[in-house]
Amino acid sequence: MSFRFIALLAAIAWAIVGSPGGQDPSLQRLTRHEANDRYPAWSPDGEWMVFESDRDGNWELYLMLSDGTQLRRLTEHPASDRYPAWDPGGRKLVFQSDRSGTPDLYTLELASGVVTRLTQLEGDEIFPAWSPNGRQIAFSLQVEEKINLFVVEADGTDVVQLTQNEFRDVWPRWSPTGDRLAFFSRRDTEGEDDELYLLDAATHAITRITNSPGHDFCPAWSPDGRHLAAAKIAPGGERSIRILDVAGEPRHEFGAGFERMTEPDWSADGKRIAFAGRRDGAYEIFVYTLPN
Repeated sequence: MSFRFIALLAAIAWAIVGSPGGQDPSLQRLTRHEANDRYPAWSPDGEWMVFESDRDGNWELYLMLSDGTQLRRLTEHPASDRYPAWDPGGRKLVFQSDRSGTPDLYTLELASGVVTRLTQLEGDEIFPAWSPNGRQIAFSLQVEEKINLFVVEADGTDVVQLTQNEFRDVWPRWSPTGDRLAFFSRRDTEGEDDELYLLDAATHAITRITNSPGHDFCPAWSPDGRHLAAAKIAPGGERSIRILDVAGEPRHEFGAGFERMTEPDWSADGKRIAFAGRRDGAYEIFVYTLPN
């Protein structure tokens, strides 16, 4: 057996079982740490990725290139800094922190490092998302057991409630054109399971798009606005990320071998999906390349 043939076999074996993503060559693992890395968010130009991690003792924000290199810490505070989201210009982040004693929304200017408090509401502001035109930020507000959707101007003024529901309305995500928000809720299931919904940003009319056993949650829009990526927990407990059209019809699914999968985020070129996945005891950041 020639050396060249042996080298070829080794290369094939690496591609199958030794790649950063494990056995699936379409899967790339970006972080490797014994702590939890979660909530990946691609920069608008696709070059960078921000995420949260408790690797230094509490939740802080981190930045890395989209290939997992050049990792750096963005925040350093005794409080928890979580749920980062980019402004459409790629110059700021909005995130949640309890550094003032209660969970509120803050902005971080990446160039200067200046942190500014954005909201100060009764309850916990969670899961912010910047609108495509940069003028508003949608978020969920939890007050005791109720969670509803709100929107605030990017300067922190004019808070408007979008939904009013005794169960949870969570994870608002703007469509690329800014005319709709995707979210997940238990509003029609008596609190039993999560389904996906679309909310008209102008009229606040709500349309349910999934009706399947188990949980559908954490939707993310494709850049062309034609599809959603969402986490799925099947009735038997199997985890996956599903690609659905905006009517809720499944088109693709991936995720074999993961104990947990959540928080998908679509790359600007529409070819990749980042997500937080757990296989070895802690959450790490992975990227899945979609088939052509």
